[in-house]
Amino acid sequence: MRPFPWRFIFLMLAVVACVSEGAQCPRVCPQHISPVCGSNHITYANDCKLDQAACHDHFLRKMHNGHCKEKPNCDKGCLSYGTYVCGSDKKTYSNSCVLSFEACMNPNLNLRVAYKGRCR
Repeated sequence: MRPFPWRFIFLMLAVVACVSEGAQCPRVCPQHISPVCGSNHITYANDCKLDQAACHDHFLRKMHNGHCKEKPNCDKGCLSYGTYVCGSDKKTYSNSCVLSFEACMNPNLNLRVAYKGRCR
């Protein structure tokens, strides 16, 4: 009796995984113009162009259809020390000013102070 071809099965699964992963990143996009605004405040020609950019920036998300509004004027005059706060994104920020700056730069996160102190 021949042994079961486990190596072949694992190789095929690896190929399928690579092909599936590549399928998420469009290589060619239609040229139609239907502007969308990314979370980096850049207007993309269409959803496909945004998806291409998101393949390289995994934090990039669609904010809304249409052109981006003017980028918010976020003042980063924060000290890097202070009383730690835990954000609604479950990240610890060195103080509430730093969290406010992050919230201003990324309005799609709806970032708020969850509680004072480091995140648990």
